[in-house]
Amino acid sequence: FPLSKGENPTVELLPSSMEVDVGDNFNLDLVVKNVPEDGKCQGFETKIYYDSNILNLTEINLSEAGDSATLKDVNINPSYGSISLMWFSNPPYGNFTLATISFKALNPGETNITLRDRDTVIANEDGYAYRNVSVYSTTVVAIESKPNLNITYGENPTVELLPSSMEVDVGDN
Repeated sequence: FPLSKGENPTVELLPSSMEVDVGDNFNLDLVVKNVPEDGKCQGFETKIYYDSNILNLTEINLSEAGDSATLKDVNINPSYGSISLMWFSNPPYGNFTLATISFKALNPGETNITLRDRDTVIANEDGYAYRNVSVYSTTVVAIESKPNLNITYGENPTVELLPSSMEVDVGDN
């Protein structure tokens, strides 16, 4: 099938990079782009890999396009999540979001949330996989948030450690 505007279909996790605090929850969108109108997306399959020492995959929510699939299989395993979808009618094409994927940052570190070429398939209306599908992953940096130090000068000087606070007497040394 000829590809629209000469571009190959892509599967992306967006945003492509982010920084989060340990303990924070965050979301990524799973976006499919450049699916030709003359072939559509009759089937879709991928696995989302991540470092379970740094992140926990907490939820995969299908978008309206993903939820419109006739057959749906979404799983979360200890080291990856998987999505498998098939449309019997009104398959999507063009650019569309298939799911929102939620994670929690467990420990500090830098990691990639990865889609692998061999695990990502977009099938057309005849059941054939599109060739040369490009996949784009996300880099996440989880940092240990540092407390803020607030020092107040004047008649009653204080030192405050945020988020928990404490008062310290400061002498005239």
